[in-house]
Amino acid sequence: MDNLLSGAHTLDSALKLKDELLDAMRIGGLKLLKFMSNSDVLLNSLPPDLRDPATFHPIDEGEFVKTIGVLWNPNLDTFSVKVNVPEAPTVTTKRTVLSTIARTFDPLGWLSPVTITPKILVQKLWKAGLAWDEPLPLHFHQEWRKYCEELPKLQDFSLSRNAFAAPEHLRSGAVE
Repeated sequence: MDNLLSGAHTLDSALKLKDELLDAMRIGGLKLLKFMSNSDVLLNSLPPDLRDPATFHPIDEGEFVKTIGVLWNPNLDTFSVKVNVPEAPTVTTKRTVLSTIARTFDPLGWLSPVTITPKILVQKLWKAGLAWDEPLPLHFHQEWRKYCEELPKLQDFSLSRNAFAAPEHLRSGAVE
């Protein structure tokens, strides 16, 4: 594992969690490379070597921290997921559909209500016995096009962490 996304309900809990993380990494011989929080108190409690200006920089408003495929804006305390909107291929095949599905990384399942649609389409393509590079029949092609036309709406998708009644102090880390 080289990324961690965690949090706590109180500042005291977050400070304790930070200390436990640093202890566990020290015992494991790992070096923490990045640490982010939306709490200045928590950030200022980091050891000086983790606040080295060469490796640590404050996050500007509107800037995102990316970890495990999730984008977090600490200033707004919102999460978002990068959605790849496919270019319309000249010929749509089972291969192009699967390739597009694979580019949407959603480790927490927030986009499941949307990503299930093309997965069901792929099941239909398998049941229809279509070859990998065979052009889709018109009805499947139309279903795929409709999905692709709706996908850009997710470009502005974000969730407030408060929507989950989630912890107040969040951090992410990466190790070497």
